[in-house]
Amino acid sequence: VLALCTWGWRRTGSKCVGSIVGSSVILLVMSLSAASGWDPSRAVGEIGLTAALVALVWLASRSRPPAVFPALLAVGLAGLALWGLWQVFAGLDAIRPAIDELAPAARAYAEERAASGRAFASLPLPSHLAVMLATALPLLAARFRATPKGLVWISVAVVAFVGLLAAKSPVGIGLALLALIPVLVTRSRLSAGIVTGALAIGIVGVVVVRPDVASLEPVSLRFDNWRTGVWLWTTSPASGVGVASFAQASQANPLEVGNRPAHAHNLPIEAVAELGTVGLFGVVGLGVWLVLLISRLWKDHRSLAVAVAVVPLHNMLDFSIFVSGVALPWAVLLGWAIAQAGPEGGRIPATPPKGRIAMVTAISLALGATILHTAGEEIERAAAAGSSPAIRFAGAQQALVLAPWRVEPQFLLATSAIDSRDQALLNRAWTELDRLRWLRPRSAALAERRSRLAIVRGDLSSALAEAWIAAEYGAPGSGAKRRLAELIAEIEKAGHEPTG
Repeated sequence: VLALCTWGWRRTGSKCVGSIVGSSVILLVMSLSAASGWDPSRAVGEIGLTAALVALVWLASRSRPPAVFPALLAVGLAGLALWGLWQVFAGLDAIRPAIDELAPAARAYAEERAASGRAFASLPLPSHLAVMLATALPLLAARFRATPKGLVWISVAVVAFVGLLAAKSPVGIGLALLALIPVLVTRSRLSAGIVTGALAIGIVGVVVVRPDVASLEPVSLRFDNWRTGVWLWTTSPASGVGVASFAQASQANPLEVGNRPAHAHNLPIEAVAELGTVGLFGVVGLGVWLVLLISRLWKDHRSLAVAVAVVPLHNMLDFSIFVSGVALPWAVLLGWAIAQAGPEGGRIPATPPKGRIAMVTAISLALGATILHTAGEEIERAAAAGSSPAIRFAGAQQALVLAPWRVEPQFLLATSAIDSRDQALLNRAWTELDRLRWLRPRSAALAERRSRLAIVRGDLSSALAEAWIAAEYGAPGSGAKRRLAELIAEIEKAGHEPTG
């Protein structure tokens, strides 16, 4: 990675200083917003993903790729279709060993998706697999020929097409239709008509086999998500609720909604809700720049232009850009698109910008943080399977030391201390949870865990205070009042039990 960054820096002319400064300002604004937001812990991940996306776009844009490179990337994306088809046809029992290797939260999602009979491959949701395959199809279609090599590309496209149908995402199929028509219509109106008919039949088939789509349930939920985003913006129209704070802040929404997801399922609405005025201008500016880029590519590199547009369009109705498995391949395509539309074409400028040491230092720190984050997740996963509360406690504490910005180990730390009934562990857990409460200051779940921890410690006044905080921050209709009554009953019981 460092070698690639050094290679990219040598090919970065002084004219790119403005872009470098602009990217740095974006990351700085996101960091400041996160620090004052509802969920600084989650923001660390989103800022890290944004930095990785910017770095990949920059590296990919340093040299114009060979003409076959976008199609080869599409072949890799089409390979996800084989994975997804195996999931669908093998069934839940066959893929159970692979699911058991996942983290607990990811395991629950994977089981739900596998049980639904929809393909999702390595991505969190079937719709995310669908948008990747919809991105790959126009790049493959651009190489269709009535030759042996052309038949190979057609075969790969057929695999991607079948995987797209297995994902059962009407939005993904619709995007594939919009992406393929501009590419195929310039080659053969007959092939364009055949593909259009096949995709239209696919959409009808998805509606038939998915009762929730037929009843327009996803549409209703999207409107609820957008209403939540607009309500969040009205609570803080100037600065927003903070980067990555949509999930936490949406729990306070007093409106009756069908769900309270982690994202708004609409990137502009989420940007405005989280960043306020800055988010509005940022989304408009990036949108105009992307449209201009696509327009410059349209004549000579239409398949690349269309492929780059798929993910942004998908994020008008979803949140796939927040998933690394979608964002990073798209970043590579975007970088190649910039290289194709730009004048430099991989030439090494006579005067590269200063700051290579600062760049290498920043990249090294980012890589180190990524390694620590991953190591913390692995240690927490292993600790959760520990044979005793003391072992689980030690593992959770080690995970917090490696990645102190993560919230998840706090739950394991508190639960392990409660199970142990060891006063020393209870006190250490309370100190850690109290010290790190700023990472997710309005979390009802963490407040409830602190309340239960305080009950076992014998600190009934703190237990009562945390119970009220949990009830205050709990989402309407989530059972917060019922859990408050349960906690108060536990506190009263603890208060009447003899001590010593």
